Amino acid sequence: IRRNCIIPDRREPWEWAGGTAPDFADAKVNFGKTTAFSGRYDVNNVPQTREFLRACNDPAVREVTFIGPPQDSGKTKAAETYMAFRIATQPANISLNIIANNVRPAG
Repeated sequence: IRRNCIIPDRREPWEWAGGTAPDFADAKVNFGKTTAFSGRYDVNNVPQTREFLRACNDPAVREVTFIGPPQDSGKTKAAETYMAFRIATQPANISLNIIANNVRPAG
């Protein structure tokens, strides 16, 4: 039955991504060494993303806006983590829109 029926994962997105203590063997997201946030996902490295992830996962919330500094704030990694969480645990229609305010100086 388990092969044919998906049992919902009731953990928060950051718990799903980073795994559970003590050994975090069930971590689903590992960034490797390619980004500023290397290794397994750890919400304690970017605690400001916890509420963003919680809001994204709340079925009563229709739109989430996350404003932060341009680099190393965890915005993109949090969005990527949530997209992976939704695809793996609750496949459904979802939209991710990212707007960058890249203004070039005149001249």
